[in-house]
Amino acid sequence: MKLKAKIKFISLILLLFLLSFSFGFFLSYKEYYAQDAQASIVRLDKTSTNIDKYFICRNIINYSSKSYMIPFRTKEEWCSFIKRAPALGLVVEKCMRCYWTECWCTNCRRRTCEYYNTQDCP
Repeated sequence: MKLKAKIKFISLILLLFLLSFSFGFFLSYKEYYAQDAQASIVRLDKTSTNIDKYFICRNIINYSSKSYMIPFRTKEEWCSFIKRAPALGLVVEKCMRCYWTECWCTNCRRRTCEYYNTQDCP
């Protein structure tokens, strides 16, 4: 009788584990695709993030301990945020991408950086 009770207990534990794992996976899956589908706001903690929307790319840097919500559902929202971000204490920089190129005359590598999607807001 004790063996059957142990088997039932272990089966119950395994079932609960599988259910909790499946439920957690479902929640994270749902949250990921909800963010991807909406893609209209980002929370910025003490960090930096690149946002490239409407051919206007900016690197937003937050040195403060406050968190900010960055809206970009429409071009007007995104541009409005870019214009008022310095008043909030955020640093706004144009986006830059860098890549390495080989030198043709010697065995060296050169790093080249360029700005991209630097259109100004209307």
